[in-house]
Amino acid sequence: AEQAPLPFVLDDRAQVLGKYISLVDAVSECDASILSELFPDTMWRRKVLRSVEGYCPREGDSWSLTVSGKDGGAPATLLPETYQHIGELLAEPILEEMTVSGRLMRVLLDQRRLGILHEQTSRILDCNYTPEQEELVMDNLKGIIHVTGMVELDASGLPKKIRDVVDIGALDLSPLLFQSVDTAEGRLVLRQAESIEPTFEDGQVVFELPILNIIASGATREKAVEELGSDLVWLWKEYALAPRDELSQDAKELAERLRDMVEEATVESG
Repeated sequence: AEQAPLPFVLDDRAQVLGKYISLVDAVSECDASILSELFPDTMWRRKVLRSVEGYCPREGDSWSLTVSGKDGGAPATLLPETYQHIGELLAEPILEEMTVSGRLMRVLLDQRRLGILHEQTSRILDCNYTPEQEELVMDNLKGIIHVTGMVELDASGLPKKIRDVVDIGALDLSPLLFQSVDTAEGRLVLRQAESIEPTFEDGQVVFELPILNIIASGATREKAVEELGSDLVWLWKEYALAPRDELSQDAKELAERLRDMVEEATVESG
């Protein structure tokens, strides 16, 4: 029997099928670089591989699975060799460029090496630093620093080891004067600026604005501030601009607080 049509419009269906065939081709060639291009997020890529692995023929099976489209393009075939290649790809270390923050726990001056405590995993992650960074390291003994580079992740997607370091910096936990955020349409301005004291929790910088139920976090101060602005914009669009009759009582109260605290302003080009 012919497979019933999937619930996609034609263009989406063709795009999904094309990406799936590219995925199978990359796995058949055991090409990790093509897989990374298809699925840039490391953990999502591994979930996709696990999914395909679940219905792949194994060694000794006498069947294969071929997928093709109606446009006459090259088909993709799952074979026992495909299953073996997936195992090889999953066995490779999970590497991702990211920023890890933690308290500086140890410094080996003769090796120019330091270790930071990653709170979520309770691991001390070691990495090298350059002579130019030594003053910053010494100024932040027992302080919190952030390290950006290639990081090896464990099966849960949490930092396991820092490989190559791109940058090291001190974590800025000074108060933030939050006054405005730019949007695609203009700017949202708080009628009275809010001074927000950041905290450091589970390896993240956290800004809280309880009156608007906002808790924004990021590996660095800059990421957390960006998240704070994004959260305010989302609340404004979802509540302050929503028709009142579509909101619950709690949502109406939040919308009123937003309108009392925030106003829209036009950004002059120039």
